[in-house]
Amino acid sequence: MKSSVAFVAAAVGAVSGSALGASVAASGFDQVARINALGGSVSQIGGGMNGKVLLTAADFVPGGSTALSGVSVSLAGWQFASSALLMDAAPTQVGNIAALAFGAPTDITFTAPGAGGPDATAGDGSLSLSASSPTSRDVLTLNFGAQKAAAGSATDAIIFTDTDGGGSFSLEVLLNGMVVDSVPGAVGATGGAFASALGGYIIDLPDGLMFDALRVTALSSFVEIDAAAVRVRIIPLPSAAGLATAGLLALAGARRRRGA
Repeated sequence: MKSSVAFVAAAVGAVSGSALGASVAASGFDQVARINALGGSVSQIGGGMNGKVLLTAADFVPGGSTALSGVSVSLAGWQFASSALLMDAAPTQVGNIAALAFGAPTDITFTAPGAGGPDATAGDGSLSLSASSPTSRDVLTLNFGAQKAAAGSATDAIIFTDTDGGGSFSLEVLLNGMVVDSVPGAVGATGGAFASALGGYIIDLPDGLMFDALRVTALSSFVEIDAAAVRVRIIPLPSAAGLATAGLLALAGARRRRGA
């Protein structure tokens, strides 16, 4: 059965113009600094200075209830997960719901466990995935709609994490529910102390690979995910001059065909 699944995945990869080869390009970084480096912005929610613009994790000003603090993130040119499906085989924390993985990250270690936070839920704004046994593994599927990996980029997707690390997971790339690529082996979970913003994964996908979802399966211990985003591939519209040239060429071709 495994060989047939591999064959189908390879066939789909060939159709999309890509060979298998997804990989983790970076992990365990300052997630605030990385968002800024990608042209995004991060501002503090709550704490000691509500609304402060953060360039690195060190800019966060602690204070007040840590269960209510967090961040507001904007990242132009990227699409955050619009829906998610959680198979929670063994619930590990209060408020562990799929909706926490929708939209931009609000936690990335700045929200402590407890009711409230920017997501206004009973948990801490992130999903905790666990694997208590080989037959009891949490699975999170993050859906983005039809997408295409950006050509020539090593930063095609980002998974934002929280403090709950130490475990491992598998990462699969899906198109219409079928696996079209995967990161080989187990990926070690990363996470940092409260307000450190340390964590995250940068995923490099083969150029031209068509996909619409990512699937994370816990393999050991705990993995905590706040959000995920994929780079939006922008196809430039033809210029007016280009359209005029194309029209003239088409007209000339039509005249030649009539003359023949």
